[in-house]
Amino acid sequence: MGFTAIWISPITAQLNETTALGEAYHGYWQQNIFALNSHFGTIRDLQALATALHARNMSLMVDVVVNHFGWAGNGRTLDSSKMYPFGDRTYYHPYCEITSQDYRSDQTAVEQCWLGDDIVSLPDIDTTATSVRQTYDQWIRSLVSVFGVDGLRIDTVRHVEKSFWSDFNAAAGVYTLGEVFDGDITYTCPYQEQLHGLLNYPLYYSLTKTFEDASSNTTLLAAAITTIQDSCQDPTLLATFSENHDNPRFLSQRNDLNAQMNVIVFTILAGGIPIIYQGQEQGFSGGNDPANREALWESGYSTKTPLYMLIASVNQVRNHEVFASPNYLTASTSVIYTDDHHIALQKGNIVSLYSNEGSNGTSSDITLEDIGFQGNQPVVEILTCRSSTTDSNGNLRVTVQEGMPQVFYSSEAITMTCTPNFARLDAIVKKLEDNDEDIRQIAIDFPHSEPASRSRRLLVDESFTIVQIEREEAVAELKSLQTKWEARISALELERVCLRKAREEAQAERVSLQREKDDLQEQESKYQRKSIDLDTSVKQRKNVVAKHEQTLRKAYVEISKAYGDVTKAMGKPFDQTLVQSPQKSKASVTVADQPKQPVHTGSEPEQQVLDFNDTVGEEIATADNHALSQSVDHGPRIVDHLKAKQLSLPLPSRRPSKRRPEADCTEQEPTKRRNPSRLCKVAQNLSAPPPATRPQSTALPRSHRHQLRSFTKAIQVSSPNSSTPRLQTYDTQLPPPPQQQKEPAVTSGTPMHAPQGELPTNPAMTNTSSDAQWTEGRIATRIISLNSQKSKPEEKPNEHSSSRDTQSRSQRSFRPAGSMCV
Repeated sequence: MGFTAIWISPITAQLNETTALGEAYHGYWQQNIFALNSHFGTIRDLQALATALHARNMSLMVDVVVNHFGWAGNGRTLDSSKMYPFGDRTYYHPYCEITSQDYRSDQTAVEQCWLGDDIVSLPDIDTTATSVRQTYDQWIRSLVSVFGVDGLRIDTVRHVEKSFWSDFNAAAGVYTLGEVFDGDITYTCPYQEQLHGLLNYPLYYSLTKTFEDASSNTTLLAAAITTIQDSCQDPTLLATFSENHDNPRFLSQRNDLNAQMNVIVFTILAGGIPIIYQGQEQGFSGGNDPANREALWESGYSTKTPLYMLIASVNQVRNHEVFASPNYLTASTSVIYTDDHHIALQKGNIVSLYSNEGSNGTSSDITLEDIGFQGNQPVVEILTCRSSTTDSNGNLRVTVQEGMPQVFYSSEAITMTCTPNFARLDAIVKKLEDNDEDIRQIAIDFPHSEPASRSRRLLVDESFTIVQIEREEAVAELKSLQTKWEARISALELERVCLRKAREEAQAERVSLQREKDDLQEQESKYQRKSIDLDTSVKQRKNVVAKHEQTLRKAYVEISKAYGDVTKAMGKPFDQTLVQSPQKSKASVTVADQPKQPVHTGSEPEQQVLDFNDTVGEEIATADNHALSQSVDHGPRIVDHLKAKQLSLPLPSRRPSKRRPEADCTEQEPTKRRNPSRLCKVAQNLSAPPPATRPQSTALPRSHRHQLRSFTKAIQVSSPNSSTPRLQTYDTQLPPPPQQQKEPAVTSGTPMHAPQGELPTNPAMTNTSSDAQWTEGRIATRIISLNSQKSKPEEKPNEHSSSRDTQSRSQRSFRPAGSMCV
């Protein structure tokens, strides 16, 4: 923010008790002046603070208390043995309380009676005693020398006799700033005869009264400025302030940010030594003690608040003027304009304008005359960077809006404030000549170098005359500053190289990531296209399957119709005829080798169809449907389907039976339940040799031959051994009984269904050339073959199986309800 010194709380050891008023965090309840407050740190910590400040060309001011010590209780109960080095009761004035009337009429009571209350009393030291004065002189001399203190703020100065301060001030040997807590100019200013400076309480009361109330007249503040300059010995050494730890913050009295801005700018530019209380830049608004002692760390130390930036800008222009004008610090402040709500001041080359109207103020045009500017001289308003020009007489016309303060400076400050210019130090060194004019020009070109308290600090001698340090010291410090800046520039250059390298690496990584991203996007597009192709293929295959199914349904209808016609044309049943059991309620199956039943020879074809019970019919139908779904080429399946339909025509309304466990055809154990191996018995009965006489097929009438020829052509398949189409049939020779015949093992990876274009056959069977003969042996072989396929465990298709086979197996259930033959 541009400050050149800091003021810290008293550092002495404090009262340890926690009282109803809190702890002694503020430092004004001391009990040992030769020991440090352990809560603040150690001796080395304080020395390190001073060293760090001096390295930045800043000064350290320490608050000290001489008037009193601290006691947790009423003054009459004081135990002086806890105080050091004044451990005897004789070092203290007799206990008495200071009243408000005493401040107006009894200075002796103010100096000898006690501050505080019954909770924490402040034992008043008898500073008139010679031993006390010698002890204090020794202590302050040691404090300044050991810790490198540059200035002292002295608490409760008016509560100690004036004669004490001259020797104490000389023993300190540094700038001293006394607190005389009174707004009366005639009462306060005389204390400056013993101390270098004072807190300017007379100006404080006039300042806060003017800006806390928009109805106040600024003439009161103008009169206070003039009176102080006429009454005090050196007004430039008085400290100007608007907030501190003993008084309520301004925003607690008037919550107006624009009015607060006016107060802060006035504090910095009105003259004297400006003091900004911590938290003021953060906009703290605490009231009376202790509410006005907020912890600064709770603000987060923000550097972006409006008041923080305002203080930094105003401090910058003031520091620039300090180096540009050697007489600025000692120059008096002039009131150049005033009305009911506005006041303008001039100090050196800086002109400042203030308003107490606040943020609700109206727009006002004001002409500032005799302000020290030349005619037609360009000037800049520091807070807004607006440029303007004086008239031919050097007068400046300005407009005040919303009660905002304004600070005007000549055009040579434009670069410094609105667009800071940090000139190269090597160019500055070349300008060093043996005259003060060049030094002044250096300060103008490089205002932020500020060899402040060390190169142009103010020393106070016995006559309080301000002198300037020798030119050689300033040159030496500027060269030292040049070395530091060169080292910093080198470090920045190295950092720039590192950042460039890091940038190149980041760029390379970005390119690599972009390339990888492109590859991933290409792969994603490829997979998307492949997914679309697969979806299209699946849809096409589904359509093909649907078409095949539709074709099969049509073929089945045509085959059924043709078969019916063929059966009618033949006019005779099969030799080994199966008829319905008389016990229709049980739907049992009988064969011809049982007691003979009358053979139905009617012309209706349905009498020649085996009427199995619901279980046998369902097993044959399910196995047949599964066989139809195992191959793409459904031609060979049509024949089997036709033959199977002999045995699985729809039965009368029958309730489907529950699934029964598999039965072993070799065991014939009696059971009360329906025999689960009925299918096995039927198959074995059907495998018996046919009768000796077999009726020959009757020749078809000529009218049916063409229809049969068309039917035969529709179900022809290609023979694996010949290119001549033929109708595949089964031989009349039957395989051995199931208990003697072993199923060939199915090797791993071999599909359960027959290869495309072939039907599963038994090695014991041979093909015949008779395409129109249907025998009971063929029927029995078909039943056994289907049940043999059902008895084998389902295996996964090998990698060479077609996708249509896989899809067919996944969409259709293989296992039918009912029992199986082993």
